[in-house]
Parts: sequence; structure tokens; C-alpha cells
Amino acid sequence: MIQTKGIKSGEYGFSSTQYTDLPASAPKWGYVKYFQHADNYVTVWVFPDGFTGGILLNQFILGQNQWNTTWKKLELSETS
Repeated sequence: MIQTKGIKSGEYGFSSTQYTDLPASAPKWGYVKYFQHADNYVTVWVFPDGFTGGILLNQFILGQNQWNTTWKKLELSETS
């Protein structure tokens, strides 16, 4: 979205379609948030529905066609 439409930040849901950049173990539905930093890094947060294990996080640099890091999983804990 940033590279093709110039949108600096945004969010969208996906359903019944594999978000192609996700690890193979992630489900085919969920929610994506992304934002561009001042130094041309883009951070992507993926909230897969029904995915036990938390939130997925990755970054890339504008103009490069690959991820800058590998996917990281942020564990969630419940509080009561």
C-alpha cells in the first residue's frame, strides 16, 4: 500500500485469502496494521484471527522488495 498508493499508514482486514507475506502457519484471515517511520522503514503488525501465539511483527525498507528482518511473534498474556 505504501509503495503502490503512497499511503503512509493504514490498516485492513483479510479473509479467506492468505496474506502472501505471512509465515505458512498463519491462518487465512486476520487484520494488518502498518506505518512508515521517518527513516523509510515500514513496520507491519499482523493480528491473525484464531492464531494462538500472539501478534506477528516485521519491517521492510521502502524501495526494497524483501523483508528487512524475519517475522517475530509477540506473545500475548491475559490479565484478569
